[in-house]
Amino acid sequence: MEDDFQIVDFGPEQNNELKALQEELEKLSNRHSQLKEMENLEKNIKECRKTMTAMLEEMKQMKEEKQRLRDRVCALDSKNKELLEQTKALQKEVQSLKDTAKAKKVEETDVDAKSCVSLKELDKSKCYACKNCGTHISLEGDIASRNYQVGQGAFTEKKRGYLFNCAVNLTLGATKTEKFTTGSYEIAWVSCSKCAASLGWKYLSTNNQSNASKVGKLCLARYSLTSPQEKTEQL
Repeated sequence: MEDDFQIVDFGPEQNNELKALQEELEKLSNRHSQLKEMENLEKNIKECRKTMTAMLEEMKQMKEEKQRLRDRVCALDSKNKELLEQTKALQKEVQSLKDTAKAKKVEETDVDAKSCVSLKELDKSKCYACKNCGTHISLEGDIASRNYQVGQGAFTEKKRGYLFNCAVNLTLGATKTEKFTTGSYEIAWVSCSKCAASLGWKYLSTNNQSNASKVGKLCLARYSLTSPQEKTEQL
């Protein structure tokens, strides 16, 4: 019985073809691997691009949120400034009301206010009177000094003022803080209780106790008063 297997002997040309075929297969295998790597690389690049796009979108949202926060801060600053201005205006209004109330209180507590219709009579032979209406104001003996000035600028006799220890028939008006050569005082303007003629001011208070001797006294314009001698001459 003959054997089914036969030994085939390839010749040199066939061996070369086989070798070339093996090399070609190896190249194809390498190329397939490279293509696979390129596919994976492209996939990774797409994922990176997707991640970068998401990051850029997130950064954009963060910038927008940051801008919104800045806008809110600016709005709050503007509101705070507005509130501060309103607070200052209210403080100013409150101070104005306090000053008005204080001035009103001074007027109400003045014994010679206009509401008290009755006027006090002094010794006609010794009193200074309002030049405008003749209402008695103070006595000769109540004069503390004759060397005051009731107007600004160079001194003249029309600006001379007398300092009185006390006076009657006067109405206290608005108050203010005034600086004099002897210091700063809070004063109240005074006028005749009968005709409302402006006569001078009253010293209400001072921050410097060394100047407290004038507190409670009145500086009245000599030119607005009639002296006892002048009244006698008129008779």
